[in-house]
Amino acid sequence: MNSTTGKGDRISSTISAQHCHRFTLAEIQSATENFDDDLVIGKGGDDPCLYEYMPNGTLYDHLHKDAGNLNWVQRLKIAIGAGRGLDYLHTGVGTQHGFIHRDVKSSNILLNVNGEAMISDFGLSKLGLTNQSSSYIDASVKGTFGYLDPEYFYTGKLTRKTDVYAFGVVLFELLTRRPAIDLSKGEDQCSLVRWAQKCVKDGKLDQMVDFNIKKQIFPKCLRRFVQIANRCLINVPKERPTMTEVVASLQALLELQQKSEKSVESSSVKGFHWKIPKYPFSATKANSGQTMMHTYET
Repeated sequence: MNSTTGKGDRISSTISAQHCHRFTLAEIQSATENFDDDLVIGKGGDDPCLYEYMPNGTLYDHLHKDAGNLNWVQRLKIAIGAGRGLDYLHTGVGTQHGFIHRDVKSSNILLNVNGEAMISDFGLSKLGLTNQSSSYIDASVKGTFGYLDPEYFYTGKLTRKTDVYAFGVVLFELLTRRPAIDLSKGEDQCSLVRWAQKCVKDGKLDQMVDFNIKKQIFPKCLRRFVQIANRCLINVPKERPTMTEVVASLQALLELQQKSEKSVESSSVKGFHWKIPKYPFSATKANSGQTMMHTYET
């Protein structure tokens, strides 16, 4: 859930820079008429967790409401952080049980002040065994269109690979900055999955990249990222990778990206030469009044 961030990677947050007003209990009671149920305007799902305050909001907001302020490395780190969170849910720690989230999507990935990702909203989560990779749970179909695993949708068989499918959609969101469903697009492009898979099939990977990060991705990194995301969307759940495998692949990809960036920076420094042309200039000798001509070259 955490990812390595530097000062340059931090996402600016006007919210965190401001002082929050602290309301007293008396003020809240007065405003809500002593917590009158008739004044409730909304509430969350069945998830009982008290979440840590995440001042940078959701990944969905940054991708689809802001002006593409996340660079490519930040997006990779977010993918890794969210992936680790899902992997933790799936595998558990020292237990025989893990959880299937069942509603993985960009609006359920929160970002803290440093841009680190955290999975949220476990209201639809289901408990399952961790020692049976092929086990499934018979569950009513719930989730969000655009992220729903087709196999789960048609059979009602819920597995950890259901989350993997949804995570693959999120990966393509990070790359393209297109929502999972966009009804303003034509029939062949309204589904991000369908459009992305067609681009992959036609070999048009460059057309998939958000223009804000086009110059930041190395071709080899792009191909590998698309391959990872596309494997998550394989129709047969058993053939999809586990979240452990996805996270490992993304981590290796981040290292490749950073190594490539350092290589380019190093080449730029080595290839840079100061070019100062020959030119004459006069210098007056202080005591003799004679003028001397000097020529400098580097």
